[in-house]
Amino acid sequence: MKKKTRALSCYLLIVCWVISISACTNTRKPNIKKGEGTAVPYKTALDDSTLFTEKAPFIMPYNRIIEAAGESVRFGEADLENHSLDAVLMPDGETIVVEDRFGLAFFNSESHRLIDRWSYQKQEKYQGSMSTFSGIKTFVHNDSTYIFWGAGGKGKPNSYLMQAYWDGRHAKFIKAIPFEPIPPATIALPNEVVIRAEAGELYAYTVLNGNNQLIKVRVKDSKVMWAAPTGVAPFGITLIRNKAYVTNWAGSIPDSKNGLETAGIPWGSAYIDPKTGATSQGTVSVIDIKQGKAEKEVPVGLHPNAVIASPDEKFVYVANGNSDYISVINTQTEKVSDSIFVGLFQQGIGYIGSTPNALAINKQGTTLYVANALDNAICVVSLGKQTSSEG
Repeated sequence: MKKKTRALSCYLLIVCWVISISACTNTRKPNIKKGEGTAVPYKTALDDSTLFTEKAPFIMPYNRIIEAAGESVRFGEADLENHSLDAVLMPDGETIVVEDRFGLAFFNSESHRLIDRWSYQKQEKYQGSMSTFSGIKTFVHNDSTYIFWGAGGKGKPNSYLMQAYWDGRHAKFIKAIPFEPIPPATIALPNEVVIRAEAGELYAYTVLNGNNQLIKVRVKDSKVMWAAPTGVAPFGITLIRNKAYVTNWAGSIPDSKNGLETAGIPWGSAYIDPKTGATSQGTVSVIDIKQGKAEKEVPVGLHPNAVIASPDEKFVYVANGNSDYISVINTQTEKVSDSIFVGLFQQGIGYIGSTPNALAINKQGTTLYVANALDNAICVVSLGKQTSSEG
Protein backbone atom coordinates (compact mmCIF):
# COMPACT_ATOMS: atom_id res chain seq x y z
CA MET A 1 0.00 0.00 0.00
CA LYS A 2 1.38 3.39 -0.95
CA LYS A 3 1.38 5.85 1.93
CA LYS A 4 1.44 9.61 1.53
CA THR A 5 2.04 11.93 4.40
CA ARG A 6 -0.34 14.87 4.38
CA ALA A 7 0.23 18.32 5.77
CA LEU A 8 -1.89 18.58 8.87
CA SER A 9 -2.25 20.40 12.12
CA CYS A 10 -2.19 18.48 15.37
CA TYR A 11 -3.41 20.38 18.38
CA LEU A 12 -2.86 19.19 21.94
CA LEU A 13 -6.34 20.01 23.12
CA ILE A 14 -9.62 18.34 23.84
CA VAL A 15 -12.70 19.49 21.92
CA CYS A 16 -14.75 22.22 23.61
CA TRP A 17 -15.41 20.31 26.83
CA VAL A 18 -14.41 16.93 28.12
CA ILE A 19 -16.62 14.36 29.76
CA SER A 20 -14.67 12.72 32.56
CA ILE A 21 -15.41 9.84 34.87
CA SER A 22 -16.39 10.26 38.46
CA ALA A 23 -14.30 7.26 39.44
CA CYS A 24 -11.30 9.59 39.43
CA THR A 25 -12.73 11.46 42.39
CA ASN A 26 -11.36 10.25 45.71
CA THR A 27 -10.57 12.00 48.96
CA ARG A 28 -8.71 9.25 50.78
CA LYS A 29 -5.49 10.05 52.61
CA PRO A 30 -2.12 8.54 51.63
CA ASN A 31 -1.12 5.32 53.34
CA ILE A 32 1.53 5.60 56.05
CA LYS A 33 3.96 2.83 56.89
CA LYS A 34 4.90 2.84 60.56
CA GLY A 35 8.43 2.02 61.63
CA GLU A 36 9.90 1.78 65.10
CA GLY A 37 9.16 5.03 66.85
CA THR A 38 8.80 6.96 63.57
CA ALA A 39 6.04 7.17 60.97
CA VAL A 40 7.73 6.81 57.60
CA PRO A 41 5.61 7.82 54.58
CA TYR A 42 6.20 5.52 51.62
CA LYS A 43 3.78 7.56 49.55
CA THR A 44 3.22 11.27 49.90
CA ALA A 45 0.17 13.32 49.03
CA LEU A 46 2.11 14.76 46.10
CA ASP A 47 2.53 11.31 44.53
CA ASP A 48 -1.13 10.95 43.61
CA SER A 49 -2.41 14.49 44.03
CA THR A 50 -3.40 14.73 40.37
CA LEU A 51 -5.49 11.56 40.64
CA PHE A 52 -7.83 13.07 43.17
CA THR A 53 -8.10 16.65 41.99
CA GLU A 54 -11.24 18.24 40.58
CA LYS A 55 -9.22 20.62 38.42
CA ALA A 56 -6.56 20.26 35.74
CA PRO A 57 -3.91 19.05 35.32
CA PHE A 58 -4.94 15.39 35.26
CA ILE A 59 -2.58 12.41 35.24
CA MET A 60 -3.31 9.60 32.79
CA PRO A 61 -2.77 5.87 33.46
CA TYR A 62 0.24 5.87 31.11
CA ASN A 63 2.20 8.64 32.88
CA ARG A 64 1.12 11.65 30.88
CA ILE A 65 -0.24 14.77 32.51
CA ILE A 66 -2.74 16.84 30.56
CA GLU A 67 -4.45 20.15 31.00
CA ALA A 68 -7.36 19.92 28.62
CA ALA A 69 -9.01 22.84 26.88
CA GLY A 70 -12.57 23.65 27.86
CA GLU A 71 -14.48 22.28 30.81
CA SER A 72 -14.30 18.84 32.39
CA VAL A 73 -17.72 17.52 33.41
CA ARG A 74 -18.00 14.59 35.82
CA PHE A 75 -20.88 12.21 36.27
CA GLY A 76 -21.66 8.70 37.54
CA GLU A 77 -20.95 6.98 40.82
CA ALA A 78 -17.55 7.54 42.41
CA ASP A 79 -17.19 3.95 43.61
CA LEU A 80 -17.57 2.46 40.11
CA GLU A 81 -15.00 2.25 37.33
CA ASN A 82 -16.96 4.32 34.85
CA HIS A 83 -15.96 5.04 31.25
CA SER A 84 -17.28 7.50 28.68
CA LEU A 85 -17.41 5.41 25.51
CA ASP A 86 -19.17 7.38 22.78
CA ALA A 87 -21.34 10.45 22.30
CA VAL A 88 -23.79 11.86 19.78
CA LEU A 89 -25.66 15.14 19.37
CA MET A 90 -29.42 14.67 19.61
CA PRO A 91 -31.63 15.87 16.72
CA ASP A 92 -32.71 18.90 18.79
CA GLY A 93 -29.20 20.28 18.37
CA GLU A 94 -29.03 21.10 22.08
CA THR A 95 -28.61 17.77 23.87
CA ILE A 96 -25.57 15.51 23.86
CA VAL A 97 -26.09 11.91 24.93
CA VAL A 98 -23.05 10.02 26.19
CA GLU A 99 -22.87 6.24 26.13
CA ASP A 100 -21.00 5.18 29.23
CA ARG A 101 -20.19 1.86 30.81
CA PHE A 102 -23.27 1.78 33.05
CA GLY A 103 -25.87 3.64 30.99
CA LEU A 104 -26.53 6.96 29.27
CA ALA A 105 -25.87 10.53 30.37
CA PHE A 106 -27.61 13.53 28.81
CA PHE A 107 -26.01 16.99 28.80
CA ASN A 108 -27.10 20.40 27.65
CA SER A 109 -24.55 21.44 25.04
CA GLU A 110 -24.67 25.11 26.09
CA SER A 111 -24.58 24.87 29.88
CA HIS A 112 -22.61 21.59 29.95
CA ARG A 113 -24.89 20.44 32.75
CA LEU A 114 -26.21 16.93 33.27
CA ILE A 115 -29.96 16.94 32.59
CA ASP A 116 -30.82 13.24 32.75
CA ARG A 117 -29.25 9.89 33.58
CA TRP A 118 -30.41 6.42 32.56
CA SER A 119 -28.70 3.33 34.01
CA TYR A 120 -29.03 -0.42 33.62
CA GLN A 121 -29.80 -0.60 37.33
CA LYS A 122 -33.18 0.96 36.57
CA GLN A 123 -34.18 -2.09 34.53
CA GLU A 124 -34.41 -5.18 36.73
CA LYS A 125 -33.91 -7.61 33.86
CA TYR A 126 -30.73 -5.86 32.69
CA GLN A 127 -29.08 -5.07 36.00
CA GLY A 128 -25.40 -5.92 35.75
CA SER A 129 -25.31 -5.23 32.01
CA MET A 130 -22.74 -2.85 30.55
CA SER A 131 -22.43 -0.92 27.30
CA THR A 132 -20.12 -2.34 24.64
CA PHE A 133 -17.11 -0.56 23.11
CA SER A 134 -18.89 2.28 21.28
CA GLY A 135 -21.70 2.97 18.87
CA ILE A 136 -24.69 5.10 19.84
CA LYS A 137 -27.16 6.59 17.37
CA THR A 138 -30.27 8.75 17.55
CA PHE A 139 -33.05 8.74 14.96
CA VAL A 140 -36.35 10.58 14.49
CA HIS A 141 -39.16 8.34 13.25
CA ASN A 142 -42.83 9.34 13.10
CA ASP A 143 -42.03 12.49 15.13
CA SER A 144 -40.45 10.46 17.95
CA THR A 145 -36.77 10.53 18.88
CA TYR A 146 -35.14 7.16 19.56
CA ILE A 147 -31.72 6.14 20.85
CA PHE A 148 -29.95 2.87 19.97
CA TRP A 149 -26.76 1.37 21.43
CA GLY A 150 -25.15 -2.00 22.18
CA ALA A 151 -24.86 -3.77 25.53
CA GLY A 152 -23.75 -7.04 27.07
CA GLY A 153 -24.99 -8.82 30.19
CA LYS A 154 -24.71 -11.99 32.24
CA GLY A 155 -27.98 -13.68 31.34
CA LYS A 156 -29.03 -15.70 28.30
CA PRO A 157 -28.93 -14.24 25.74
CA ASN A 158 -26.15 -11.95 26.92
CA SER A 159 -26.01 -9.37 24.09
CA TYR A 160 -28.55 -6.72 23.15
CA LEU A 161 -29.26 -3.79 20.91
CA MET A 162 -30.91 -1.37 23.32
CA GLN A 163 -33.67 1.06 22.31
CA ALA A 164 -34.87 4.08 24.30
CA TYR A 165 -37.22 7.00 23.70
CA TRP A 166 -36.29 10.63 24.41
CA ASP A 167 -39.17 12.97 25.31
CA GLY A 168 -37.02 16.08 25.49
CA ARG A 169 -36.31 15.80 29.21
CA HIS A 170 -36.01 12.13 30.09
CA ALA A 171 -35.01 8.84 28.48
CA LYS A 172 -37.49 5.98 28.65
CA PHE A 173 -36.38 2.42 27.99
CA ILE A 174 -38.36 0.64 25.26
CA LYS A 175 -36.79 -2.76 24.67
CA ALA A 176 -33.66 -4.81 24.10
CA ILE A 177 -33.19 -6.78 20.86
CA PRO A 178 -31.30 -9.96 21.83
CA PHE A 179 -28.49 -11.71 19.94
CA GLU A 180 -27.21 -15.23 20.56
CA PRO A 181 -23.47 -15.97 20.38
CA ILE A 182 -22.13 -18.24 17.66
CA PRO A 183 -19.53 -20.72 19.00
CA PRO A 184 -16.70 -20.48 19.73
CA ALA A 185 -17.81 -16.98 20.79
CA THR A 186 -19.50 -16.79 24.17
CA ILE A 187 -21.02 -13.34 23.55
CA ALA A 188 -22.24 -11.71 20.32
CA LEU A 189 -21.14 -8.17 21.33
CA PRO A 190 -23.14 -5.69 19.23
CA ASN A 191 -21.11 -2.55 18.68
CA GLU A 192 -21.53 0.18 16.06
CA VAL A 193 -25.09 0.62 14.78
CA VAL A 194 -26.70 2.51 11.90
CA ILE A 195 -30.45 3.20 11.78
CA ARG A 196 -32.38 3.57 8.52
CA ALA A 197 -36.01 4.05 7.55
CA GLU A 198 -36.86 1.89 4.54
CA ALA A 199 -40.36 1.90 3.02
CA GLY A 200 -41.70 3.37 6.24
CA GLU A 201 -40.12 0.71 8.45
CA LEU A 202 -37.25 1.26 10.86
CA TYR A 203 -34.22 -1.02 10.47
CA ALA A 204 -31.02 -1.34 12.47
CA TYR A 205 -27.70 -2.47 11.02
CA THR A 206 -25.24 -3.51 13.70
CA VAL A 207 -21.92 -5.32 13.79
CA LEU A 208 -21.53 -8.30 16.12
CA ASN A 209 -17.92 -8.16 17.27
CA GLY A 210 -17.95 -11.64 18.82
CA ASN A 211 -19.87 -13.38 16.02
CA ASN A 212 -17.94 -11.81 13.09
CA GLN A 213 -21.20 -10.67 11.50
CA LEU A 214 -23.18 -7.71 10.25
CA ILE A 215 -26.87 -8.04 11.14
CA LYS A 216 -29.94 -6.29 9.73
CA VAL A 217 -32.87 -6.15 12.15
CA ARG A 218 -36.42 -4.87 11.72
CA VAL A 219 -36.94 -2.76 14.81
CA LYS A 220 -40.70 -3.13 15.32
CA ASP A 221 -40.62 -6.90 15.88
CA SER A 222 -36.85 -7.53 16.39
CA LYS A 223 -36.79 -9.82 13.35
CA VAL A 224 -33.34 -10.52 11.89
CA MET A 225 -33.65 -9.94 8.14
CA TRP A 226 -30.21 -11.31 7.31
CA ALA A 227 -26.75 -11.92 8.73
CA ALA A 228 -23.62 -11.38 6.62
CA PRO A 229 -20.11 -12.60 7.46
CA THR A 230 -17.37 -10.05 8.09
CA GLY A 231 -13.69 -10.30 8.96
CA VAL A 232 -12.32 -10.92 12.44
CA ALA A 233 -13.84 -8.77 15.21
CA PRO A 234 -15.88 -6.18 13.26
CA PHE A 235 -16.11 -2.81 14.97
CA GLY A 236 -17.36 0.16 12.92
CA ILE A 237 -19.89 0.58 10.13
CA THR A 238 -21.00 3.24 7.68
CA LEU A 239 -23.64 2.88 4.96
CA ILE A 240 -23.39 4.35 1.47
CA ARG A 241 -26.42 3.76 -0.71
CA ASN A 242 -26.79 -0.03 -0.87
CA LYS A 243 -23.44 -0.96 0.63
CA ALA A 244 -22.05 -1.26 4.13
CA TYR A 245 -18.40 -0.65 4.95
CA VAL A 246 -17.38 -2.54 8.09
CA THR A 247 -14.00 -2.27 9.82
CA ASN A 248 -12.43 -5.52 11.01
CA TRP A 249 -10.01 -5.20 13.93
CA ALA A 250 -7.96 -8.27 12.97
CA GLY A 251 -8.45 -8.49 9.22
CA SER A 252 -9.69 -11.48 7.24
CA ILE A 253 -10.87 -14.78 8.67
CA PRO A 254 -7.77 -17.03 8.53
CA ASP A 255 -7.51 -19.62 5.78
CA SER A 256 -5.56 -22.68 6.94
CA LYS A 257 -4.46 -23.40 3.35
CA ASN A 258 -2.34 -20.29 2.78
CA GLY A 259 0.32 -21.15 5.36
CA LEU A 260 0.34 -17.73 7.04
CA GLU A 261 1.04 -17.48 10.76
CA THR A 262 -1.99 -17.31 13.05
CA ALA A 263 -2.63 -17.20 16.77
CA GLY A 264 -5.61 -17.63 19.02
CA ILE A 265 -7.82 -14.72 20.01
CA PRO A 266 -10.68 -14.83 22.53
CA TRP A 267 -12.89 -16.56 19.94
CA GLY A 268 -11.12 -18.17 17.00
CA SER A 269 -7.84 -17.04 15.46
CA ALA A 270 -6.25 -14.16 13.56
CA TYR A 271 -3.27 -13.60 11.28
CA ILE A 272 -0.19 -12.43 13.16
CA ASP A 273 3.32 -11.15 12.55
CA PRO A 274 5.56 -14.11 13.51
CA LYS A 275 8.26 -11.71 14.70
CA THR A 276 6.08 -9.89 17.21
CA GLY A 277 3.00 -12.04 17.74
CA ALA A 278 0.81 -8.99 17.05
CA THR A 279 -2.04 -9.05 14.57
CA SER A 280 -0.77 -8.43 11.06
CA GLN A 281 -3.92 -7.43 9.20
CA GLY A 282 -6.75 -4.95 9.21
CA THR A 283 -9.51 -4.88 6.61
CA VAL A 284 -12.79 -3.26 5.63
CA SER A 285 -15.61 -5.57 4.51
CA VAL A 286 -17.82 -4.30 1.69
CA ILE A 287 -21.30 -5.79 2.02
CA ASP A 288 -24.32 -5.59 -0.29
CA ILE A 289 -27.10 -4.67 2.14
CA LYS A 290 -29.89 -5.43 -0.35
CA GLN A 291 -28.87 -9.07 -0.44
CA GLY A 292 -27.00 -9.30 2.85
CA LYS A 293 -23.91 -10.68 1.08
CA ALA A 294 -20.24 -9.89 1.57
CA GLU A 295 -18.63 -8.71 -1.67
CA LYS A 296 -14.98 -8.08 -0.86
CA GLU A 297 -12.46 -7.02 1.77
CA VAL A 298 -10.22 -3.98 1.38
CA PRO A 299 -6.83 -4.15 3.17
CA VAL A 300 -6.16 -1.12 5.39
CA GLY A 301 -3.94 -0.47 8.42
CA LEU A 302 -3.77 -2.28 11.74
CA HIS A 303 -6.68 -2.30 14.18
CA PRO A 304 -9.12 -0.30 12.03
CA ASN A 305 -11.93 1.07 14.16
CA ALA A 306 -13.88 4.26 13.40
CA VAL A 307 -15.21 4.69 9.87
CA ILE A 308 -17.17 7.54 8.27
CA ALA A 309 -18.20 8.61 4.78
CA SER A 310 -17.61 11.93 3.05
CA PRO A 311 -20.74 14.09 2.65
CA ASP A 312 -20.93 13.24 -1.07
CA GLU A 313 -20.36 9.53 -0.28
CA LYS A 314 -17.44 9.27 -2.70
CA PHE A 315 -14.89 8.47 0.01
CA VAL A 316 -14.72 6.40 3.19
CA TYR A 317 -12.26 7.29 5.95
CA VAL A 318 -10.92 4.59 8.28
CA ALA A 319 -8.97 5.23 11.49
CA ASN A 320 -6.20 2.65 11.99
CA GLY A 321 -5.52 2.61 15.72
CA ASN A 322 -2.27 0.63 15.59
CA SER A 323 -0.82 2.28 12.49
CA ASP A 324 -1.42 5.98 13.21
CA TYR A 325 -2.85 6.75 9.80
CA ILE A 326 -6.21 7.15 8.10
CA SER A 327 -6.99 4.94 5.10
CA VAL A 328 -9.07 6.68 2.42
CA ILE A 329 -11.20 4.36 0.29
CA ASN A 330 -12.58 5.56 -3.05
CA THR A 331 -16.13 4.17 -3.15
CA GLN A 332 -16.12 4.06 -6.96
CA THR A 333 -13.09 1.78 -7.19
CA GLU A 334 -13.43 0.31 -3.67
CA LYS A 335 -9.67 0.63 -3.28
CA VAL A 336 -7.49 2.69 -0.96
CA SER A 337 -6.74 5.94 -2.79
CA ASP A 338 -4.52 7.49 -0.13
CA SER A 339 -3.23 7.16 3.43
CA ILE A 340 -2.95 10.11 5.80
CA PHE A 341 -0.48 9.90 8.66
CA VAL A 342 -1.88 11.57 11.79
CA GLY A 343 0.63 10.68 14.51
CA LEU A 344 2.66 13.22 16.44
CA PHE A 345 5.99 11.92 15.15
CA GLN A 346 6.37 12.59 11.42
CA GLN A 347 10.12 12.97 11.10
CA GLY A 348 10.86 9.43 9.99
CA ILE A 349 11.89 8.21 13.43
CA GLY A 350 9.46 5.31 13.26
CA TYR A 351 7.53 5.94 16.46
CA ILE A 352 3.81 5.22 16.56
CA GLY A 353 1.30 5.22 19.38
CA SER A 354 -1.02 8.16 18.77
CA THR A 355 -3.90 5.67 18.32
CA PRO A 356 -6.50 7.42 16.14
CA ASN A 357 -9.90 6.06 17.16
CA ALA A 358 -12.65 8.55 16.30
CA LEU A 359 -13.51 10.63 13.23
CA ALA A 360 -15.64 13.59 12.18
CA ILE A 361 -15.84 15.60 8.97
CA ASN A 362 -17.18 19.07 8.19
CA LYS A 363 -20.24 19.59 5.98
CA GLN A 364 -18.12 20.73 3.05
CA GLY A 365 -16.06 17.54 3.12
CA THR A 366 -12.79 19.47 3.22
CA THR A 367 -11.63 19.00 6.81
CA LEU A 368 -11.28 15.75 8.72
CA TYR A 369 -11.08 15.69 12.52
CA VAL A 370 -9.25 12.77 14.11
CA ALA A 371 -9.20 11.96 17.83
CA ASN A 372 -5.76 10.62 18.75
CA ALA A 373 -6.46 8.68 21.92
CA LEU A 374 -3.00 8.41 23.44
CA ASP A 375 -2.04 11.95 22.44
CA ASN A 376 -5.18 13.33 24.10
CA ALA A 377 -5.39 15.46 20.97
CA ILE A 378 -7.55 16.35 18.02
CA CYS A 379 -5.68 16.16 14.72
CA VAL A 380 -7.13 18.50 12.06
CA VAL A 381 -6.53 17.37 8.46
CA SER A 382 -6.99 19.49 5.35
CA LEU A 383 -8.14 17.01 2.71
CA GLY A 384 -6.55 17.01 -0.75
CA LYS A 385 -7.65 15.88 -4.21
CA GLN A 386 -6.98 12.20 -3.53
CA THR A 387 -9.04 12.28 -0.34
CA SER A 388 -11.95 14.62 -1.08
CA SER A 389 -14.02 15.82 -4.03
CA GLU A 390 -13.57 19.37 -2.74
CA GLY A 391 -9.87 19.07 -1.85
